[in-house]
Amino acid sequence: MSDYAVFFDPSRKRWWWVKRITTVLGLLSVIIVSVFLLSIFSAPLLPDMPGITSVIKKTLRTSLHLPRRQTKLRQYQLKREREKLFAEIAKERKLKSIQKAQSAVKGPGIVAAFYA
Repeated sequence: MSDYAVFFDPSRKRWWWVKRITTVLGLLSVIIVSVFLLSIFSAPLLPDMPGITSVIKKTLRTSLHLPRRQTKLRQYQLKREREKLFAEIAKERKLKSIQKAQSAVKGPGIVAAFYA
């Protein structure tokens, strides 16, 4: 068995090729990733069509509006109404559970048997 490495290159002839190929591959990958990111984040440049794009732009402008700022009093009123609604829902659920429990108790007795 020999004691030298298989890929050992004392003259360093392969090193020049390895450096050049990795540099070229690195540059290509940077260019490809850059073009990909630019294609994702850029807006397409499409020509304006006079009956279509003007209508779309107008509807976008009218449909995009900011919600009005609510006053503290209105926020308080909405919170109170929400709390009343939740209390009402909880009360109805409690009544339904009580009715279900009472109907189970008032029904006929449970008959059970064990068969061997």
